[in-house]
Amino acid sequence: MKNARSFLRPMLAVMVIAMMSAAAFSGCIGKPVTPAPAGGISAITPEDIEALKSARYSRASVIGENDVVVASAENPFYALIATPLAAYYEGGALKKVPLLVTNSGNTYPWIHTTPSITTEPTVYTDIGPVIRFLQAYQPSGAVMIGMDKISATGTTTVAGQATPVTYNLAATTAFVGDLTEVALKVAETYWSSAEAVILVEKDEKGYAEAVNAVAIASYLNVPVVPVGDVDTAIAERLSKLGVKYTITCGEVQVSAENAKKLGKMVRFPDVSGIANGVLSLAPKAEGDVPYVVLANPLDTYVPAVLDQ
Repeated sequence: MKNARSFLRPMLAVMVIAMMSAAAFSGCIGKPVTPAPAGGISAITPEDIEALKSARYSRASVIGENDVVVASAENPFYALIATPLAAYYEGGALKKVPLLVTNSGNTYPWIHTTPSITTEPTVYTDIGPVIRFLQAYQPSGAVMIGMDKISATGTTTVAGQATPVTYNLAATTAFVGDLTEVALKVAETYWSSAEAVILVEKDEKGYAEAVNAVAIASYLNVPVVPVGDVDTAIAERLSKLGVKYTITCGEVQVSAENAKKLGKMVRFPDVSGIANGVLSLAPKAEGDVPYVVLANPLDTYVPAVLDQ
């Protein structure tokens, strides 16, 4: 298993880079977004970008290097919350653990694996790829967002012989409940201070912007918090982290009084601006970067045959 883990680690780095690169470019073509004037939110400037590069943070808790972060697929915002937990920069170095998005059972339609040796039978299984990854990786612990366990039951069939397969993994740390409360609890658990935060309106528009901007949370090592209206309780809890800059995605609503507790509130003018911000805030790599990796999540599904 040690060899399996050693083999998987380089792959994880590529997976994280692919995820962030895809996020940076997936929404670059679209209708411009008009900045929201509510609560004194202003368009981000080059000076703001430079100030954000110097934003300070301090982690209150660190996820173990052999642990995994699991986000529930029931709500896409859980994966946004989980991203800076699983991958973030500290002192110029990338810290990373696997980030998995799944449902609690992780069962899928039949997946077949064709053996490399043609004389061996094809293997059919309805246990999903997340379970197969966990079986190989054997994590020491699991931080789960939006769920508290994985309990999968399925079947593997080889040469007509069916064998039941079960897999259970309980969270060592779980965050469940109201979406905003989950995000705030995550922030308070893993950050003792953060001079920047990303607030995301809990709707399609907010998500569309945030899925492009979430890489910034990893680059700056700051939390992501989906919100509705930013009330006094939310503003005060974020203020205790020492927030000086608040990046907003979507039409985040905040009163002028509560905005004072969140430092300077800014937003990118459109998704192209977000992409430029991601590139500007990305830690500088040594040497040239000759390529980027783009990925389509639909590539993980076996295509359905509609007509033959």
